[in-house]
Amino acid sequence: MKFIFTLILLIAAAFGLRQISAADTPFQFQKDSKSITLLENGSPIWKYNYAFLLHDQVPVKDQRRMFGSYFHPVYGMNGEILTDDAPKDHYHHHGIFWTWPHVLLHRPNGSTEEYDLWLGKPEIRQHFVRFGEQSVKGSSAIFEVENGWYIGPVDQDENGFVRSGSKIMKEIVRTTTGPSETRDGVRVRSIDFEFTWTPLVCPISLGGAENKSYGGFSVRFHPPGPKDPNTIITTSAKTTEQEEDILDTPLSWGDFTSTFTAGSGKKSGGMIMVPSDHPDFAPTWMTRHYGAMCVGWPGVNPKMFPVGKPIKLHYRLWIHEGLLSKDRLQSEYDRYKASKP
Repeated sequence: MKFIFTLILLIAAAFGLRQISAADTPFQFQKDSKSITLLENGSPIWKYNYAFLLHDQVPVKDQRRMFGSYFHPVYGMNGEILTDDAPKDHYHHHGIFWTWPHVLLHRPNGSTEEYDLWLGKPEIRQHFVRFGEQSVKGSSAIFEVENGWYIGPVDQDENGFVRSGSKIMKEIVRTTTGPSETRDGVRVRSIDFEFTWTPLVCPISLGGAENKSYGGFSVRFHPPGPKDPNTIITTSAKTTEQEEDILDTPLSWGDFTSTFTAGSGKKSGGMIMVPSDHPDFAPTWMTRHYGAMCVGWPGVNPKMFPVGKPIKLHYRLWIHEGLLSKDRLQSEYDRYKASKP
């Protein structure tokens, strides 16, 4: 037996393979009954809430009081919390989330049913199904989860999960989180998101909000206030301060920078990047200085997707210290494009 074990180790070494132990990597996953957290050297990077969480700040009779399948908190390079969860102005905003206001089911009999996934209505919900890969490859941490979109009767079990009747969409979320690193004097980190949706029972159309285009990959940041003078949004189109927002505008990237820790005076931010091979590039966005950064796709005109054909989208969230110039942000986006296969 000892000989066989030694032989396996020699073969693994010959092919450059080895078992990754806790001592080999700074990354660790911590899981509880509702969430899983990724840490680097003991400090949290993000938390994924796979179960439905009860948000006490939401009124008892509000349908948005319970929500799951999203990332929050997401942390900055100095441990500050960048994201918000069920804020008073928009209870249906949750950290990093991906929902649509118009989900249309095209039934075989010719009828169409419309649902609103954006507002967290009980008639349609994202539900956790199972975990996929959780590993470290090279210097990055891989995390994968499978969810389903369900419609129909709603119930709550003893674990806080809300169950619905009919599964209409399979959803795979895969993230690749890079290490903390210093680039050109600034501490940064990248988190790559890969989404795969597959309609299961009939063609499904997805559409964004009229005149605004939100619906799809969204990040709700948490600045000190809605009119914070330190909040700057810089995009591939222009830089805006305080109340000047962008609606239904094609963008390849957008950055939200603010002082997330009250009284610290230190700025930090997150930049959302869209790869050039994204469908209908560049997608239309909505940006809000109170904290919302929404990549709208397919946009205000719904697009139909056939049964069994996967829909794949990719995005990067690039977290950084400080307020960076537009030229610096553009160069980082150019680097991202060049790294794509």
